[in-house]
Amino acid sequence: DNATVQLTGNGFDDTLGTGVYGQVLFEDLPVDGDYTLDVSAPGFSSLQQPATVAGNSAATVQLNP
Repeated sequence: DNATVQLTGNGFDDTLGTGVYGQVLFEDLPVDGDYTLDVSAPGFSSLQQPATVAGNSAATVQLNP
């Protein structure tokens, strides 16, 4: 809960906050392809990683304190 998630790439740039279960849903991405996922939360190390989107994709990330 309370993490900030930014997804960028292919002309898309959106930032959302996670809900109680630590999830976000980025809707209406312009195209499938390669994006960058940035995740940060108070008290945890930030994470940046590539994310490939194809149709309905899901990514799981774990932050370290």
